[in-house]
Amino acid sequence: MLRRFQPDLLTYDFLFRLEMTLHRLLPKWMLHPRWSRVFEMPVPRQEPIPKDGIEFRWAKAEDIALLESQFGEKVTSTRLSYGHRAAMLVKDGKLIGAAFFATRGYYDIDTGTRVTLSFDETWIYGAWIQRRHRGQGLYTMLLRSAADDLRFRGVRQMLFAIDLLNVRAKRIHRSMGAVPIGKIYGVRLATFNAYRYTRIPFAQRS
Repeated sequence: MLRRFQPDLLTYDFLFRLEMTLHRLLPKWMLHPRWSRVFEMPVPRQEPIPKDGIEFRWAKAEDIALLESQFGEKVTSTRLSYGHRAAMLVKDGKLIGAAFFATRGYYDIDTGTRVTLSFDETWIYGAWIQRRHRGQGLYTMLLRSAADDLRFRGVRQMLFAIDLLNVRAKRIHRSMGAVPIGKIYGVRLATFNAYRYTRIPFAQRS
């Protein structure tokens, strides 16, 4: 394990320094590199741990205003127009957590990356937990709460992309059984996208 951990540290350090150097030369809106690992995870079977005063629900028409309060009107309407569903955590009538679920396929507007999904897969993106509520297991609660409905719809696997520098997110998903299955890497220069999505051969996954 130590041998695998040390190369990861070197990779993170290199990518962090490279990104900081690039952003000194050009602003983020003009130059946006991305190095992400794509993970696959079975739909959780553990029951969610209830949290006092926090309600889980799938977004309905009357919840659009809550989603827009965090993600904005344009982003929210675009995601929902694709047929994607939003899972929400609500406390005292306010949105404190959410994630979007895509089936059949997913297209990332920011990178121009297209992901084809099989009938039993869903792509999770746009996950967000309000800062003051982080570290309380709410993201895990959200995924576990969504599980029953996903299994009812025939979904067995969750897919998602995690930035290589986001060590905490990788640790959380690894603890839930996630394994890396692919990579998204490339760069956006102004309005030009040059990203690529590749899958890791099954025998090399761990």
